[in-house]
Amino acid sequence: MDRRIQKSKQAITDAFLALMAQTDIENITVNKIAELANVNRGTVYLHFLDKYDLLDHCLEEQINRLIDKCAPDSEVTGKFTSKSTCF
Repeated sequence: MDRRIQKSKQAITDAFLALMAQTDIENITVNKIAELANVNRGTVYLHFLDKYDLLDHCLEEQINRLIDKCAPDSEVTGKFTSKSTCF
């Protein structure tokens, strides 16, 4: 993945998590996320459908970090995704 894309996605994710620490998701807007991430609103929509898609992304990322940290390598059979039917 292109570094610029990674940097933008990380900035958006970091901004979203910072806002989540301050307020409920209902009070978070894509405009607020974009402003805090220092990207255009369109850039947020380029990577995520909406704030709920961004929330799903953050949850998947955190679950995968926990799996990597807690499960021995021999027990990890794959990554968790929102489309996983069994965990």
